[in-house]
Amino acid sequence: MKSKLLIALIPLLLLVSLIGCAREPIHYVNEEFGYILSYPRDWIFIELSENVIVIKSEVKTENQIQVGAFPNGNGITSLPAAQTAEMVEQLLKEAFDTLGYNILELTSNESISNKWHWKATFEVYVDDAVLKGAYYIKETPSLTYTLFLLTEEAWPEAISVLESFYFIQ
Repeated sequence: MKSKLLIALIPLLLLVSLIGCAREPIHYVNEEFGYILSYPRDWIFIELSENVIVIKSEVKTENQIQVGAFPNGNGITSLPAAQTAEMVEQLLKEAFDTLGYNILELTSNESISNKWHWKATFEVYVDDAVLKGAYYIKETPSLTYTLFLLTEEAWPEAISVLESFYFIQ
């Protein structure tokens, strides 16, 4: 009787272990540019170039995170705050104008003192949708790192990706 019960439980145990594995995040390590992040297994990973990646929701493709690491940091975050804010705003406007998203409202654009040096948050209007986002910058003597987050609705998984991001250089 016990052996029949154990045999009956084997498929259930296999299913539980497979579900557990599916929930484990993927850990992405970029040794060349010195950063690590983790993201859910059911997200899409795209390597746009050797120094730019995009990860996005498979279900809501508007929800995406783009990470870039660019050689020869240009010192944007070492400029006076007003000048940095102006440059970041211009950069975001140009990027969204290129995509045809012409209405951009910045909700914050300021120096921060955590692992990133600068953060801008914004809303952009596309047709009838409001997309919310954040743009982070960190500069080192040799690289400028950027993390761009865009979402159509509340997206708690993106916060966990942002929190998992750290520099290894």
